[in-house]
Amino acid sequence: MLRLRSLCCLSQRLLQVRAVSSDQVLHQLTICSSEEQVLDIVGKNRAKLSVKHVSYAIGLLWKLQTEKPEFMRSSELIRRHSQFLTLCILAENKIEQMDDDILVDTLYNSLRVLSSLMICTSSLTSSKLRDKLIEKATILLDTMHPTRFHDARRVVQFLRNIKHGYRPLLEKSNKIFLNNVKEMNVENINMILGLYQSLQFNNFDFRLASKQRLLELMDSCTEPVSFSRLLTALGPMAGQETRERLENAALILVDEAGPHQALATVETLVEMECRNPLLINKQVTPIFKIASVLHKHLDVYKPTDVARITQALLLLHCQNPELFTKLKRTLLSYLKASFLPYEVTILTRVLSMFPSQRLDMEVISRVRAVMPQCTLSDLNSFSGAIAKWVRHDPSYQHATSSVYVNLLQSLNKTGMERLQKADNLDMLLDELKHSLGEWFEEILLQETMATLERLIDGVNCNNTSDLALFLTRTNQLCLPLLDKIANITVEHIDKVHYTATYATILPFAVLNYDPPQGAEFFDACIQHFRPHLGNGSIRPQQQHIHKMLGEILGGINKSKAGVITPYFYPIDFEFILDKKQEAIPYVDQSNMLPSELGKLLWGKEAELKDSIELPPGSQRVAVEFLDSKSFCKNSNHIKGETAMRKRHLEILGYRVVQIPHFEWNSMELSTSHAWKEYLRKKIFVESVS
Repeated sequence: MLRLRSLCCLSQRLLQVRAVSSDQVLHQLTICSSEEQVLDIVGKNRAKLSVKHVSYAIGLLWKLQTEKPEFMRSSELIRRHSQFLTLCILAENKIEQMDDDILVDTLYNSLRVLSSLMICTSSLTSSKLRDKLIEKATILLDTMHPTRFHDARRVVQFLRNIKHGYRPLLEKSNKIFLNNVKEMNVENINMILGLYQSLQFNNFDFRLASKQRLLELMDSCTEPVSFSRLLTALGPMAGQETRERLENAALILVDEAGPHQALATVETLVEMECRNPLLINKQVTPIFKIASVLHKHLDVYKPTDVARITQALLLLHCQNPELFTKLKRTLLSYLKASFLPYEVTILTRVLSMFPSQRLDMEVISRVRAVMPQCTLSDLNSFSGAIAKWVRHDPSYQHATSSVYVNLLQSLNKTGMERLQKADNLDMLLDELKHSLGEWFEEILLQETMATLERLIDGVNCNNTSDLALFLTRTNQLCLPLLDKIANITVEHIDKVHYTATYATILPFAVLNYDPPQGAEFFDACIQHFRPHLGNGSIRPQQQHIHKMLGEILGGINKSKAGVITPYFYPIDFEFILDKKQEAIPYVDQSNMLPSELGKLLWGKEAELKDSIELPPGSQRVAVEFLDSKSFCKNSNHIKGETAMRKRHLEILGYRVVQIPHFEWNSMELSTSHAWKEYLRKKIFVESVS
């Protein structure tokens, strides 16, 4: 038996040697001892390289690099080598021939290939392959050099392309971006912010850091391409003074703008909510001049670009009848020739924005033709367009009414059939994200709920929050679905991202429903989320305030940053003043804070009591820094949520000191003495009054 086993092993080795020897290229690669040798073989045999050769070469390059001490590695030289570029191009061209395992290993073995190949594989990615890629990319981001933010950006681009906002990977990438924001140019920041917007990922720290960096780069953006990127990134989050500077610069540079820069500029002006009638209607303003540039380049735009231009100019109330006439004519011609459902949907929706736009029979024909291929979101968009045409068409009460009725009947039938044929819960939930409105609720909502119940076995820890949000938005009390959400969440709470717990709990609160295992469900969600409360990074203004508080209270230990109140209200800073208006050291306050806060109590046990009462005459003080989000955009009037938060904290026993950003950052407070006097007045003088 031992002899037979030895013979089998020997046969296998001989077969492997014979296979390698018959493949001369692979044989040459196996005996390479340096990166130069590998790349030389790639260059000489580029026409012969197979999937196996490409994968092996990339893996070997990675192996040879990792075997060297850190100071001897030459990864940058390899990436700049002409034959490495050849290898990358070959890898990208052979994606479709790779199985999942080879592809994942190929991506993992090279940072450059990882980022570019992940983008190339977007349209080919199955859920299984997607998860493998994300797993490898997560490891890669943990181990790669922290300055390589371009690779992190390409990973985020991959997530955008597959429409998968995987939060752990986004957060890892965001940390890399934050560490490198000072090295980024306008193009880098513009691209990252655009990717975040597509993925609905909003990180305040990155927005704040990128805003500061963009302000530093503002004076260097003196030509149309860089300026349009600056405007797109900085405009929507800029203050009034900066916006005026951007608009003035746009007025100067718009004549030189190409078609893409003009389109980006006009859409950004919409996002900036540019509503100044003088700015819009004067013939020397950016909007008028941009409209002229758009008019000049109209023939080079794609159909969807023309739709975007039309929508932006309508929202800006641009006064250019000649341009709108041409835009309407162009949109109709594109619509009549299009067979793409998403394109027909967009063109139809934008055409319906024109006042008194009657329904064209060729438009009806085109809409009918693409209906069976449309998503629920597309059908919902058609319903909105039809409703507008009905309102605008004076002949609706006469002969043409049957046209609208027939079209709506077809729309209803198509929507019902799509729901009845649905067999994938994730795909259905994706379509439902943008499917709300009068038509959907009247015609499809009940069938949608029946379909969701039919697909209930597809509920998992990755889609519970999306399902919960849909139930919240539609106010639908469906006990089987809510119970399923609760059960899955309790069972797999460790796999649920902490940011999804709010959306998961929300329908139970809004719809006033306690599932059978309610206490376990609510407690699991809150305990899962609780470690992340108050753990966000402290912004520069908050660090500054904390330092000033330490100086006026008599020590940094007299206040604490990032405190969570008994009912989970996060506050910026907390301290206690005794009856003599002197601060008690925070390290001595543990006995005076509510006990048993590690576990949230429900029912009658929820009454929180201090184990030891505060000293007589003392008071707990909460200090909050109010950024621009706490105020109305056009004034310094505090928004309702901020006012309500103050009242709730006062009910909990706090005296609340609010520090508006426009006061703290004002010219009057530009010295350390001025800031400390401001805080003393807020804390001590105003409390007496």
